[in-house]
Amino acid sequence: MTTHQTSQTLLRGAAQLLAGIPYLLDYRPERSLVLVGSVVERARLAREARPRLPVSVLLRVDLPAAGEADSLAAQLAAPVGRVVRDRGQGLVDPLLLVHLFLLDATDDEATALLAACREHLAPAGAELHSVLLVRDGLFRSLLPQECPPDCDTDEHRLPTGWQPVPDPADVPGVADLVLEGRNPSRRREDVVARVRARDERSAGLTTVALGVLDLDPSRLDRVEAVGVLGRWVCGGGQLPDPRERAAIARTTEDRWVRDLLLGRWLPDVFPLAGLQLTPEDRRLLGALPPLPTETGDCVERLLDLARAVPAPLTPALLTLVGCLAWRHGEGTVANEAIDLALEVDPDYRMAQLLQRVLVHGISPWAMRTAAAA
Repeated sequence: MTTHQTSQTLLRGAAQLLAGIPYLLDYRPERSLVLVGSVVERARLAREARPRLPVSVLLRVDLPAAGEADSLAAQLAAPVGRVVRDRGQGLVDPLLLVHLFLLDATDDEATALLAACREHLAPAGAELHSVLLVRDGLFRSLLPQECPPDCDTDEHRLPTGWQPVPDPADVPGVADLVLEGRNPSRRREDVVARVRARDERSAGLTTVALGVLDLDPSRLDRVEAVGVLGRWVCGGGQLPDPRERAAIARTTEDRWVRDLLLGRWLPDVFPLAGLQLTPEDRRLLGALPPLPTETGDCVERLLDLARAVPAPLTPALLTLVGCLAWRHGEGTVANEAIDLALEVDPDYRMAQLLQRVLVHGISPWAMRTAAAA
C-alpha cells in the first residue's frame, strides 16, 4: 500500500482529480486502485453543495487478484478508519468523503471492488462520493449521482457513459503540480528501478577504502563523517570520495547514530527531547545541517550515496531514504527503499518497523498523534 502526502493544489471535482492523479503520485499508475479522501462534518455536506475540502488521504494499491477484492477492501478500512479518527478530532460526526479510481480494471473487477469497498469502508467512517472506472484514456462513473441535486455546474456533475479523461493542460490546478517538479510521464517501474540502481564501480572503490580504514579504526572521525554526510545530503555538490563514503558507511552502521540523524532531520516524527545525549551525541547533531523544506533532492542524494557503498552496508542509508520519503509523501520510494534494505538485512529492526507502517498505510501525522498520546 502506498500513501502520499498531497499538495495544496485546487482540483475541482472528480474528473479534474483524475487528471491530477499522475502528478500527485509523481508517476503514472497502472492496474491500480487509487483512493482520495477528505474528512468533513456530515452537517457541512448538508449545508454546502460544493464545499472546498483538503485532501486528508491519498492511497494507491495494486488491483487485487481474482477473488481478493474483499480482502483488499478490508485492508483499506484500517488506514481509512485511522484517518477519520485522527483528522476528525474536534469535528462533530466526521466522515471521510471518498473518491475511488479504478485504473485499468475490467468490468467484473470494478463491480467486485465497488461492492467490497461499500461493505468495508462505510463501517470505518467513509462515504463513497465518486467511483470512476478508467481505461484507455476514458472514464465512466459507477455511481448514479456524483453531486447533490442542486449542483448545476459541469465540473461537479459527471456525465453518464464513457468520457475522455480531461487533458491536464486544461486543468488549472495541475500547473501548480508541474511547478513542483512532478513527473507523470514515468511509470511506477521507473521509480522502482531508480531506487534499486547500483554504481558498482564506486562501491568497489568504497570497499577498498573500507579495508584501509578497518586496518586502523582509530582514524574514523564520526563527527567529520556525519558532517560530510549532512553537507552532501542537504547541499549537494560532489559525491563524497571513497574515503569519505567509507567513513559514512562505518558511522551509520551504529544504529544510535542513525537515530540521531532521524531526530535531526525528522524532529516532528522522531523527537530527541527527553533523551540522555552525550557530549559526542551533541557534537554529531551539531555537525548536521537541518533538512531543507524541499526534500526531493535530499532523497536522491542519499540514494546516490547508497549506490556507491557496498551492498551489505546499505540498510542504514536505505532506511534513512525510506523514512525521509515516507515523511514527505513519496510512498513508492519509501516502500522500495525499505524492501531493498530488508533484502540485504532481513533483521534490520527500523526497516521492519517502517515496513509495517507502510503496509498499514499509517501516515506521519498519525504517528505523531500516537506519540503525543
